[in-house]
Amino acid sequence: MLLDMHIVHALTNGWKAYRDSLEAFRELLPSVSEDVAATWHATLVAHEPVFRVAHAPRTPEAFPFVTVELLSDTPSERSLGNFTGMHGGRRMLGFSSRQTASITIESKQDETLRALAIIIRAVLLRATTSFLRSSYVSFQYEGMDPLGMDEQLVAESFGIYTRHLQYSAEVEIHIPEQLPGVVVPDIGWFVQLENVVEDPAREPATGAGVPGGVTPLTD
Repeated sequence: MLLDMHIVHALTNGWKAYRDSLEAFRELLPSVSEDVAATWHATLVAHEPVFRVAHAPRTPEAFPFVTVELLSDTPSERSLGNFTGMHGGRRMLGFSSRQTASITIESKQDETLRALAIIIRAVLLRATTSFLRSSYVSFQYEGMDPLGMDEQLVAESFGIYTRHLQYSAEVEIHIPEQLPGVVVPDIGWFVQLENVVEDPAREPATGAGVPGGVTPLTD
């Protein structure tokens, strides 16, 4: 449920490396002349993009801007009883989930939009390791969606260019079964071994000789 926020955080911080370095920006555009790359870079520096989650209750920013929307969060793998193991002596519950997010870029200039798309892909490629350190099993680019008819008309009529980049991630969800401060009493027990003959004169008493039986310990 946090994929969109994590992407916004990565973009907000990661894009600065290309804003502050024309050389780094040019390396992303090997097929574009240095003069054109410098012009695109100067435009982005003069009109910095804003990165935010979609549907934020605020006044729309000036172009260009980038919004990130969480599209889906679907369980992909479950374990019996939702038990995922022990951590720090506590039982953990959880499951694996596949999440998808859409990154929408809007700009008044087609060149700026293309440059931003390239920067976004570069930033998120470099941020993949950070995602994998934060409970994500995978994080990857899924491609660019085609524009709808209405978006094409807006571009032609009002000069507002739009692109949608799709990303997916696999994330592991883990939560402690017991809340902090809740102590589960440790009940003493042992499993009787096979082929042990019952000895009434020996503790534990009656029933201890039943193969595979479990006998509670008494104080």
